[in-house]
Amino acid sequence: MKSRLIASCLLLMCSGAFGQTKTISDQASIDKLLASIPVNNIAMPHKTLVERLDSLGVSVNGVSYGTVTADEVEIDPDHIKRGDVLYQFTTTTPSPRAQEKCKFQNNFTLVKRKGRWLVQDRTSNYLLQNQCQIPN
Repeated sequence: MKSRLIASCLLLMCSGAFGQTKTISDQASIDKLLASIPVNNIAMPHKTLVERLDSLGVSVNGVSYGTVTADEVEIDPDHIKRGDVLYQFTTTTPSPRAQEKCKFQNNFTLVKRKGRWLVQDRTSNYLLQNQCQIPN
């Protein structure tokens, strides 16, 4: 189900079905966004996603995002809600050192719902919660 959500959302974003899909490509704006995303695992020394990525030697080089519409909710109503903002992050290729504890991809997806950031795949779960598994 989760992989279907990700595939569907990526397809929608790539096809422009979100209507108002936007991109962020300048590094200052990307870093500002990443600094606003909290890391959810209190056992980790990092407080924000930008700190976590820096510790792994990974940089985000692009962000695409768009607001989920009512029609898109029908694809997978268990995981996305109308008004959610879906963010797709593209990163540099993680080094072997960065992947010692968890093999992760050079892209990840988060959903922002009512001020909360929700992990959507193994990479985002590892980065924000230090859990190397696909979230439920």
